[in-house]
Amino acid sequence: MSLGKSGNKKTPSELKVMERLAIVEQFLAKLKADVDASVFRRSRVVEDGITSGFDEINDAVEHLSEEELEDADRSCKVAWLHAQFARQIFDAEMTEHYLGEGDFLEIGDDISDWHKFAHDEILALEEDIVSLRKDINERAKKN
Repeated sequence: MSLGKSGNKKTPSELKVMERLAIVEQFLAKLKADVDASVFRRSRVVEDGITSGFDEINDAVEHLSEEELEDADRSCKVAWLHAQFARQIFDAEMTEHYLGEGDFLEIGDDISDWHKFAHDEILALEEDIVSLRKDINERAKKN
């Protein structure tokens, strides 16, 4: 099947979309199996990510059946984002479990002003990123 043009964007081939769909579905199935096998508390964020990923896969299949390749491809990509985010959260929670509860990502009711906490944490991360970029640029100039 040849790639058609839609404006300046290439329309993905049906085979390529089906390949992406299979990859995302396998990734989500593996993540779900890992979550189901885990012994630590369930995370609503991870569960919602898995559910959203499978919902997007279902949308992609529906778009494929209607030969809406661009929409199917977009749904595959959104499913991939949900799957990757859920995997990262699950891996972080697994690390927390092995380190010991409260030693990694524990955010509970003891944070009275969640917005201030989040704002301060994001500012600290931005400062770290700026510092790292500066270090990288300085090292690149030396080489």
